[in-house]
Amino acid sequence: MNSVLTIDIGGTRIKSALFANGEIVKTHSVLSHGSESRDAILAALDETIREYEGFDAVSVSSAGRFDPKTGVCVYASDNLKGWTGFHLKEYVEEKYGKPCVVDNDAACALLSQLGDCSQDTLMLTLGTGVGACLFKDGEIYRGQNFDLGALQHITINEGGALCDCGKRGCAEKELSGTGLHRIIDKWYPNESVALRDFFVRVRQGEEKALGAMKEYFDLFEVYLAKVRERIPSLKRIVLSGGAVDEVAFAPLLEKHPEIRIADEPNLCGVKGAYRLYEKEQHGIR
Repeated sequence: MNSVLTIDIGGTRIKSALFANGEIVKTHSVLSHGSESRDAILAALDETIREYEGFDAVSVSSAGRFDPKTGVCVYASDNLKGWTGFHLKEYVEEKYGKPCVVDNDAACALLSQLGDCSQDTLMLTLGTGVGACLFKDGEIYRGQNFDLGALQHITINEGGALCDCGKRGCAEKELSGTGLHRIIDKWYPNESVALRDFFVRVRQGEEKALGAMKEYFDLFEVYLAKVRERIPSLKRIVLSGGAVDEVAFAPLLEKHPEIRIADEPNLCGVKGAYRLYEKEQHGIR
C-alpha cells in the first residue's frame, strides 16, 4: 500500500488527508494560528501529523511563495507569520523521517483541477488571503523568484486596504475572505456577521447581503478586466477556498461562463498536494 499524507496550510486552518492507493481514507482540520508566529504554526502542523500513522511520504500545499525544488518558503505575508525563509521540506523530513514535497497552495489547487486540460487557466484561492496561479502554454507559470506572476497583487481599489506588499487595494486584500468581511462589516455596522451566516442571508435574498455581494463583485470585475489585459490567452478561471459559495457567487458565474467553482473547493489543497506527489514520483516539474 502506498500511503501519502497531504497537508494544506492556510492562514486560518491546516487541512489534511491520508491517501491510500489514490483514495482519501481520513481527513483532519485544525486552526493554523498563522497570524501568531512560526512556532504556533509548527505546533499546529505537528498536531496534524501526529493524527496519522503508517504513511510513506508527505506532500504539503502551503500559502506563500515556495521554491518547489528545495521546499523553502521564499516569501509569505503575515497571514503565515515567520514563514518567510523557512525550510519546510527539511523540517518535515528531519523530524518525521519521511520524504516530503512542498509547493504553493494555489499551484496545488490548480493541479487538482487540471485533468487533461491544455487551456490557459487561472486558479484563484479565496481564503484568508488570495492565491493565484496560472497554467499557461502547458505548464505552471512560476514568474520571478517563484511569485507565480504575483497576480494577487494587481491593484483593483485605489486607496483600498494596505497590503503586505506595500501597495493599497491589491486583490490579495480586496477579494479575500478578509476583504469580503470588511464589506460585510460596512453593510452591517451594528452586528457581527460570520461569513457562513452572511452566505445564508444571500441565499435568502436579504437586501443588505445582496448589496454587499454586488459591491464585492464590482471589485471582482475590475480584477477580471486587468487580468485579461495581462493574459489575453486566458480561457478559464477556477475559484476555490473558504470564501467561495456557489449560490452567493451565482451572479458572477452566470455573467462569466469562463469562470467555474472548483470541484470540492475545500479539498483542492489536499487533492492538489497528492497530484504534486504523483508528479514528483514521475519526475515531472
